[in-house]
Amino acid sequence: MSAVSALPVDIKERNTCRLCNKRGLKSVFELPATPLANHFETGPTKLPVYPLIVMLCSNCLHVQLKHVVNPKVLFSHYKYASGTSPVFVEHFSRYAIDEYTRWCEPGSKPFVVECGSNDGTALQQFKALGCRVIGVEPALNLCDIALKQDVPTVNTFFDYNTAWNIFESHGPAKLIVANNVLAHIDELGDVVRAVNKLLDPKGVLIFEVQYVGDLLAKGHVDNIYHEHVSYHALAPLLKFIKTQTLWVVLRVERVPTHGGSIRVTVGNPCLRTAENDATVEKLLHEEQVAAVNGSSVWALLQAKVIRAKLKLRRQLETIYDLDPDETIVGYGAPAKATTLMYAFGLKATDIDYIVDDSPLKQGLYTPGLNIPVKSPDVLLVEKPRYVLVLAWNFAESIIAKWKPLLPNTVFIVPFEGA
Repeated sequence: MSAVSALPVDIKERNTCRLCNKRGLKSVFELPATPLANHFETGPTKLPVYPLIVMLCSNCLHVQLKHVVNPKVLFSHYKYASGTSPVFVEHFSRYAIDEYTRWCEPGSKPFVVECGSNDGTALQQFKALGCRVIGVEPALNLCDIALKQDVPTVNTFFDYNTAWNIFESHGPAKLIVANNVLAHIDELGDVVRAVNKLLDPKGVLIFEVQYVGDLLAKGHVDNIYHEHVSYHALAPLLKFIKTQTLWVVLRVERVPTHGGSIRVTVGNPCLRTAENDATVEKLLHEEQVAAVNGSSVWALLQAKVIRAKLKLRRQLETIYDLDPDETIVGYGAPAKATTLMYAFGLKATDIDYIVDDSPLKQGLYTPGLNIPVKSPDVLLVEKPRYVLVLAWNFAESIIAKWKPLLPNTVFIVPFEGA
C-alpha cells in the first residue's frame, strides 16, 4: 500500500449547538473512527480515520457531530450522483409534481432554485413542468453533468453572495429546494440569510433531511458519517426557524428516502392552512411519545447496533464455515457503507468486491478497506452465490431487478429483521 494519502483535510471540534448556538453539548453515542466516507481512491491507499462522536444539545435537544470536516474537502469533488438511482429519479419526479401543485398557480412558470443540486436530477423534474430553474452545486464534476443535461448550474456553495447574484440576475425564487443538504452544513444561519434574500415573499423553502427518529427507531447507524454534521428532528428545527426568520414551518411530511426522512416546508405565515398545521402537530406529538429528543434512546440504539452486527457476522461466518472459498459480493458503495463496514467490524477479506451503478465509483477502491468497486454487469458473468446489499435503502428495487437474473443468489440485507 501507499503512504497515507495527502488529503488536505481540515477538521475541527464544535463546542456550540448548530441550531441554538448554546454550549452544554454532551456525548450520547460513538462509532468507530472511519475515513471520510466518500473518499474512494484509484488504488489501495492507507487513509487517516476521524472520530464519529454524536453530541446532544442540552438546551434545544439538537443532535450533531462533535467534529466538523472542511466542506471544501468533502464536497468540491463528489462521487454520489442522484441520477444513477432509478428510485431517486422517480422520487424527485413525484416530489416536483406534488410541490408544484401545492404551491404554484396552474400553468405558471415559477423560478425554482436548488441548494446543493447535485447532478441536476431534481431540477430536471421541475423543468419538465415548465419551471425556470438554477442549481447551486459546489462539486465541479456534478456541475458538468448537470450542464450537459441542460440544467443551469452555478459551481459554488449556497451563501448570501450567491443568493444575491441569482436575485439580481433572475429575480426572486418561488421555490427554493434543498434535498439531503441541510444535514451537511455547519453554519445554517448563513443559509437562512441567503434564503431570506432570494425567496419571494409568497414563496416557500422546501427541504428534505434524514430523520433522526427513523435512525433511532430502525438502528440505521450507517447514516452517521462526517458529511452529516446534523441529525434533525422537528422540535429543534421549529425553535431554530422561529429565531432565525419571520417565517413558520408550514408543513412536514415523512418520506421513505434514505431509510426515513422528513420533508419540511417553510414560508410566510399567511400561507398557513389548518390541514398543513396538522402535519406539524402530528409529528411533534410522535416525537414526544417516542422521546426522540432525549438521551436515553441513544443507549437503546447501541443495543440495536450490537444485535445487527452480531446477526450479520453470524451470517458471514456461517457462509465461510461451509466453504472458505465462497464469494460474497457487496451491492452498492454509498457513503453509508463506509460506516456500516467499520461499525460491524467487516474486513477486506469478508467481501470479494463491490458493485455499484454509478460510473463515478466504478474502478475505484472503498475508503480504508480498499475493496474494489466494479460495474454490476460483472454479476451476470460471475453469478455470485451471496450478495450483501450495502445500499440497503434500495434493497427492494435491487433484489427485484437482479433476482430473476441470479435465481440462485442469496441477498443479505444488513438491517433486515434486526
